[in-house]
Amino acid sequence: MRDVLDDVPSEALSGIFKNFFERLRRHKHLEEYTILPNVLMCTIDGTQYHTSKKVALL
Repeated sequence: MRDVLDDVPSEALSGIFKNFFERLRRHKHLEEYTILPNVLMCTIDGTQYHTSKKVALL
């Protein structure tokens, strides 16, 4: 799936995303992710793009 979507410009999906996001908001499915007024918590998994074989100890 990633190979297919990597060739699609993000602008091509913008309208679909906005429509889907608005439907989720309108039906109150996003309320549990609100952390401040008008601010939603969003987690992003970037492990397929940013990986390292080194272990960092902080």
